[in-house]
Amino acid sequence: MKEDFGVTQRLHEAKFFEDHRSWVSLDGHLKLFGADKSKRRILVFKKHKNRCVVCGHKLDPDAPDFHPNRGAWHHPGPCDCISCSELRCDTTTGRKCHAHRTPGFERVANAESN
Repeated sequence: MKEDFGVTQRLHEAKFFEDHRSWVSLDGHLKLFGADKSKRRILVFKKHKNRCVVCGHKLDPDAPDFHPNRGAWHHPGPCDCISCSELRCDTTTGRKCHAHRTPGFERVANAESN
C-alpha cells in the first residue's frame, strides 16, 4: 500500500482525519491510527450486526476486557477499511475466533448478506 499524498492531505484539511498518522492509499484503502481508528470501530460492529463472522456469537462494542461478549475488529488485509474488516470474538473471551486462520473455513454470519 502506497500513500496517496494529495487525497490524504485534503482529508486532513477537511478534518476527516484527526490523527496525523492516518492516510489513504493510492487504491483508496484507509490506514487509520488513534482517534480515527477508535471512531470507526463501532461501524465494524454495525456492519456485522454485533455478530462474530466465525461463530455467530452476539458481541457488545462496549464490553470490558475479558468479558465473554467482547468483540474484536479483525483485519484480514493490510487496511482499516470498514468494508474490508470483520468482527470476531476477542481472544480474551475463551473463544478462538479472532485467531482463526484455517483456510477455507465457513463463516456462520456472512457480511455481504447482513
